[in-house]
Amino acid sequence: MGKTKLIEIKERVKTSYLNFYTLIYENRLGHRKEYEMVSKQQITKKEELAGRTNGVSMVVYYKNKLLFLKEFRMAVNQYIYNLPAGTLEDGEEIEDCVRRELFEETGLLVKKMIDVLPAAYGAIDVSNAKAALVFLEAEGEISTEHLTEDEELIPETFTRNELKKMLQSESFSGRAQMAAWYFIHSRIEG
Repeated sequence: MGKTKLIEIKERVKTSYLNFYTLIYENRLGHRKEYEMVSKQQITKKEELAGRTNGVSMVVYYKNKLLFLKEFRMAVNQYIYNLPAGTLEDGEEIEDCVRRELFEETGLLVKKMIDVLPAAYGAIDVSNAKAALVFLEAEGEISTEHLTEDEELIPETFTRNELKKMLQSESFSGRAQMAAWYFIHSRIEG
């Protein structure tokens, strides 16, 4: 038995936001396999498949509660609870992206950055997109006046008890669900 190896990268469709690729692999038994993926970046060689940091996701503590965005997601045609997040602009540092996106999506300001984790893959089964996970404490007043016309985001804060009930009945993104669970079961105070 051998190792799985990449044979070829075929660009299928390029759009303003995503690029679609077919990857041709030889699996560990020597059989050819086609695998489809999307990327926010242009990929021309195998080293680029590892991806680069595209954005940030934020675990936001606000007035001893955890902040989530209730947002309409077209891909699932429903509202879900998600972490505030955003895409890095060209040349933008992670901390600057956090400040900008937090303000645009919630009207809040960063009071204190608690931790910035290295970028991790968000949907490894279909994409090489990577986002840094940032834990922070926010201050100010919640506002949605800075949203674009295509963003339907409702910032809301929740106590541990509220989140405990919501985890049984509401739809969450994976990272938001995990953040809620750890907030419920931790002694961390925002």
